[in-house]
Amino acid sequence: MGSGCVDKTVSTQGQFEQQYQAALKALQENEIKKSLVLCSHLVSVEAEDAGIAHAMALAGYVNQFIEGNTDKAIFYYEKFTKKYFKNPLIVNVKKNLADCYFMKGDYQKAKTEYAQIRNTFGEFENIDEIDYRIAICVFNMNDYEGALRELQKIIKRHPKSRLIPSALYTVAMSFEKKNEPEKAKDIYRRLTEGYPNSFLAAKK
Repeated sequence: MGSGCVDKTVSTQGQFEQQYQAALKALQENEIKKSLVLCSHLVSVEAEDAGIAHAMALAGYVNQFIEGNTDKAIFYYEKFTKKYFKNPLIVNVKKNLADCYFMKGDYQKAKTEYAQIRNTFGEFENIDEIDYRIAICVFNMNDYEGALRELQKIIKRHPKSRLIPSALYTVAMSFEKKNEPEKAKDIYRRLTEGYPNSFLAAKK
């Protein structure tokens, strides 16, 4: 292979990274539209490159957290997960994708994404939050028996999690939905006695 071909590849890859850095710089300077335009240009390139992957993730982030455009964020996140599953950013991207589905009320898709994170990346630092989100998805799909199973897993796996009061509160609500008020009262009592400083304890 001629040296010209190698130089061209290196040059192209360097250009992708430079464009991503330019998009990041634009975001830091609050030039949101410029950042999105630069990211969009990179994402349209039919190549696999770290700069393009970063631009995809950044475009999803900007749309989700700054522009409030959940559908556009989902577009970029889905594109990333299909093309860059082995990229180090994949866990955060899948978490953001699941959160987007959750915000849209598509709890089945959100649950699927959260479950993939739990099953594939079990060492994720906020795995208790992932478990809780799965339980809430199940609850919101009106599967209260399933929600109870998921919530009990959280209480057993993460006994010191900051989410335990929320899990207990949702357990009680699940029993209420199942028309089992006595069991609900027992859980509410456990919540107020075990976590008296929780704002959830004050709700009951």
